[in-house]
Amino acid sequence: MNASNFYYPLSALINVITSIVLGFIVLAKNKTNIRNITYALFCLSIAVWSGFYFLWQISNTEEAALLYSHGLMVGAIFIPIFYLHHILVLLDLGKSKSRVIFLIYIAGIICTGFSLTPYYIAGISPEMSFKFWPRAGILFSVFLPIWIFIVVYGIYQILKAYGDSIGKKRNMLKYVLIATLIGWGGGATNYPLWYGIQIPPVGNILVSGYIIITAYAIVKYRLMQIEIIIKKTLIFAGIFTFVFSVFAGVTFFTQEFLVMLLGDRTRYVIFFISVFLITLGMKPLERFLVRITDSILFQRKYDYQQTLKEASEGMTLITDMKKLLNLIVRVVTKSVRVKSAVIFQFDEVKNKYILKIRRGTNKRHTGYALQKDSALVSWLKSHKEAILSDEIEDWLKSGRFLRREKGLRGKLEDIKKELETMDGVVCVPSYIKGHLIGFLVLGEKLSGDIYTQQDVRLLSTLASEAAIAVENAKNFMELERLREKERESYIQTVLALAQTVDEKDSYTHGHLEDVAFYGMQIGEELEASSEFKPTIDKEDLKTALSLHDIGKIGVPDAILHKNGSLTPEEWVVMKQHCEIGARIVEPIEKLRYVGNIIKHHQEKYDGSGYPDGLKGEEIPLESRIIAVVDAYHAMVSDRPYRKALSETVALEQLKTNIGTQFDPIVVGAFVRAWEKGKIKKVQGVEREAQNSTKDEF
Repeated sequence: MNASNFYYPLSALINVITSIVLGFIVLAKNKTNIRNITYALFCLSIAVWSGFYFLWQISNTEEAALLYSHGLMVGAIFIPIFYLHHILVLLDLGKSKSRVIFLIYIAGIICTGFSLTPYYIAGISPEMSFKFWPRAGILFSVFLPIWIFIVVYGIYQILKAYGDSIGKKRNMLKYVLIATLIGWGGGATNYPLWYGIQIPPVGNILVSGYIIITAYAIVKYRLMQIEIIIKKTLIFAGIFTFVFSVFAGVTFFTQEFLVMLLGDRTRYVIFFISVFLITLGMKPLERFLVRITDSILFQRKYDYQQTLKEASEGMTLITDMKKLLNLIVRVVTKSVRVKSAVIFQFDEVKNKYILKIRRGTNKRHTGYALQKDSALVSWLKSHKEAILSDEIEDWLKSGRFLRREKGLRGKLEDIKKELETMDGVVCVPSYIKGHLIGFLVLGEKLSGDIYTQQDVRLLSTLASEAAIAVENAKNFMELERLREKERESYIQTVLALAQTVDEKDSYTHGHLEDVAFYGMQIGEELEASSEFKPTIDKEDLKTALSLHDIGKIGVPDAILHKNGSLTPEEWVVMKQHCEIGARIVEPIEKLRYVGNIIKHHQEKYDGSGYPDGLKGEEIPLESRIIAVVDAYHAMVSDRPYRKALSETVALEQLKTNIGTQFDPIVVGAFVRAWEKGKIKKVQGVEREAQNSTKDEF
């Protein structure tokens, strides 16, 4: 090979490596995104063209050069087709221009069919310093205008979109436009020699410029991170160059060896075998290279994305609002590793957005409020998408954008200032049914990386899940509030019923009040005892003392007020009042244990009581307390069939029945309380005065 022509195969090889590496990386980033797919196909077509261009330039025979020239035409045909498809998709014109896309693919297939015939390449001849250069056939002169039309149409669409766009999209299109002019201008220098025009293809290397600049535009404007693509490109390129070099070297030397042994026709066999092996091995090779590169670079880098996804799925299980908001901030702060994070939530009472949770270097404190009509809130309400500080910077520099709305500059400057006070660089809103319920403000990443488009999408997904979780927690808390209100209402109703039962009998009137007073005194005495270890729930005890006879509402008055002993049948009915009382209060969850106390307050210490015949400590402690004070009050109260017993006689009866009917510890506490003057048969007014001077234990 002439030393002056060494540049051309080298430029082709650089184009091959650059296009395959960047194409694989972009495709691996998102294999389902049509933008990534069309860009990868465009890179593949350049790789095919450049690969055969390289083989053509190093060919030693006219036959080999002609064969590789036919091969490179396949890539040359599809380069403009994939280019235009990618541009239309990039501009969100894929659907509206679907007929154009369909027609250019049909044209490409037809051209490919003829590209292997002499009608496309008439032959090979020396041109300038090149030993072998293809001559244009009849149909090549048809292909070239189509090629030019597709390229010009793509540039026209870029220019049109550029004029209508603002901010980051406008800047991205500027890079794409520059890349297009450089790449196509460089590639076009290959065609004059086809017609004998003595212009060398010096711009061939500029094709790589198009790929790199376009990739940079995609990277810079949040399809990938520039730092990552550079690192990944270096790693991927190194591995790929090694694999490709080994394969190309083996193919070349095998071909030359077989040509010497079997003749020049063997080149065609080796060519088709190579194409077959490349086609067969392309997908496994891609997976292999991507796996190795990712294991070197990406595993730790993107672990946080999986964490965010898992967190967003689990948030709906949390019903406590404060815990939920803390979880969101903690997960984002630790996973994305940001310098600061805050959450604002709409407060319906204050009618403002309140800073609920903060982490890191944020200058605002919890409780700080933003008005509903503040610049940031208004923007989030109207645009319904995340906003980034560098986007605001771009908009403030765009006169075209600022002319869209009167006073827009002032609004953007207010938003920028508000984000700066919170050390925020990205603000991600949360919506429920279109209403802004809150937003997350994040500071810079500790790594210094930018927020990519994928980051923003992921955070927006998290915000959506968080909005649902917050709404669920809010509804749960409201439901709990209503339930609590219902419970309180039910409890008040039950207490009123208990009072009604108490007041129905003039002989037992005041019984509940007295029993409740006595029971609380015993409880206080028990807790003051050094020998007593169990704790008493004073709220449950007080409630049970007040409601222990509520079940009597289900007992006929004839039995309740009978002036004499009850018959066995009547006793069966009377004994049911314990279980009736339990059933009345048990529907309230917080009173379920109270229901158990009520159910067993007629049990006896030796197991001879009812309804379940429990004995000893099987009986709830509170039930044992009620048994003592209930029996004492009954003894010292008048009944239709007898007069009240004296307090000393009643005390003796309690002592006599220790171990059989009553708990010895409870009776002992009762006696101590009586001896201290805490338990006296006093009138309601005196008892109320006494009770008001004592704190509950």
